[in-house]
Amino acid sequence: MIKQKDIYVITFIFLLCTGCNKKYESLEEQVINDALNAFLLKYQIDFTNVPPPESINVLKSKVAKDTSNLGVYVSDALLPIAQFKEDNKWMFSEELSNNPKFKEIVNSRKFEELSYREFNKERLNIIDPYVQLPESNDRIRSDKQYSMFSFSRVGFDEGMENAVLVIHYERGFESGSMSGYYGALLIEKKGEIWEIVER
Repeated sequence: MIKQKDIYVITFIFLLCTGCNKKYESLEEQVINDALNAFLLKYQIDFTNVPPPESINVLKSKVAKDTSNLGVYVSDALLPIAQFKEDNKWMFSEELSNNPKFKEIVNSRKFEELSYREFNKERLNIIDPYVQLPESNDRIRSDKQYSMFSFSRVGFDEGMENAVLVIHYERGFESGSMSGYYGALLIEKKGEIWEIVER
């Protein structure tokens, strides 16, 4: 028979585990937010030098002046990072694999255990002049640049100061993608910001 004391202990452990998960997920979302903004800054299109594809009938000057046309689509699905490692071994065997922090994270038990989850993408704080577009099936207008992001779950080291995630990023116009990135990233905490470690 379960005693009252046992119920208290079970409840305490349950609440403790729930609190740990929430803290992990909150930190995970911060890493995703900072990585997303880093990509937007790094790969931002300079419309004064890079005209839209010829198939788009729009004046370059109009696009250059109207920065409100910078839409960002973000998937709210965070896929298991261990699945990326299994399906894309090249992604985890490049120069990053020599980094001891990267090795520690991708070989950890927690890395293998991270399962699929969805997150509230409305909590993301995307830098200006970009605007998050809520539905990915919205038609992209000919005068819009778009950026599309999807992410894996985030694996951390023991000290929660370094992280690994997979990012799939594309940018382009209505006529198609111009460029993008698909790969694993090592990210480290510097103060309050998570920064991508250059390869």
